[in-house]
Amino acid sequence: MCISALPKVAVLDIVLSKDIDPSVTVPITETLMEEMVTSRSFTVLDRSYVAQVLKEKEFQVAGLVSDEQIVRVGQFLGADYVVAGRAQYVAESYFLVAKMIEVKTGVITAQASETGQVKILILLDLARPVGRKLAGGGGPSPVASQPSMPQTTQGTAAGKLSVGFIYGNEATWQGVPYAPEAARLFLQEKHKDWLATFFVDRVPPEGFGDAVDRLVKEQGCRVIISSDIWLIPQVSAAARNHPDVIFEHYGWSENCPPNVGMYAINDLQGYYLTGLLAGALSRSGKIAFPTPPRVRRRRP
Repeated sequence: MCISALPKVAVLDIVLSKDIDPSVTVPITETLMEEMVTSRSFTVLDRSYVAQVLKEKEFQVAGLVSDEQIVRVGQFLGADYVVAGRAQYVAESYFLVAKMIEVKTGVITAQASETGQVKILILLDLARPVGRKLAGGGGPSPVASQPSMPQTTQGTAAGKLSVGFIYGNEATWQGVPYAPEAARLFLQEKHKDWLATFFVDRVPPEGFGDAVDRLVKEQGCRVIISSDIWLIPQVSAAARNHPDVIFEHYGWSENCPPNVGMYAINDLQGYYLTGLLAGALSRSGKIAFPTPPRVRRRRP
């Protein structure tokens, strides 16, 4: 199916209840958009474009509740479908629900919800299955595709620096590590005028080279960022195959090609911070400095 034939969908900013931190609005909305893009069944309208059109029309979308208003938004945007949702905190649980409305008929073609506990960041986790359900239950049949390779949610990468993130076997929620993904979403939103980001998740060591090839050839990425410390040999090999691409990887090695940058923390810093925390929580309030075993074995 060619891109031009795909139905257009606009994803409106998620509406949050008053007891939820408003700073999560953008990450949750962006996550829903990524799942729509990943399905390859829709052309997802750029979030900044949606905001600009609605501003020109002097149409306020904050707190939208009626399907009629959502349909009007879709007409303004020239969209075939509009996704709108809300998040609430009820009985110590976060509840996220979203629906897809066909602009032409006003019919809800798909609706999905998820509930989760623990922390507010669970909302990012909930947004992924909600997005997948919407993409699979509304509009045309999904197009078969390869494992996760979403297009940037900021629109095309034309004229922008394309940066690819590769996630391996780090601790994850729904397969995507929260910390690197939160950083990617933050950078993408803060620098959307000149930056386009992409990611591939759940990449095994033997698939790292293929993931890099896809990001470089299909998305035009000139920078690759990865964070799985066990992938250092694969990063070095990929960097030698792509000498014009800059690689940034978590870990340390003295045998990497010149186009590989390494970032890491010294584990002794962790002991230092642990000592500060232990002291702050102690009855005496005194700072403790636990010495790691390998330091004690060193000669003075």
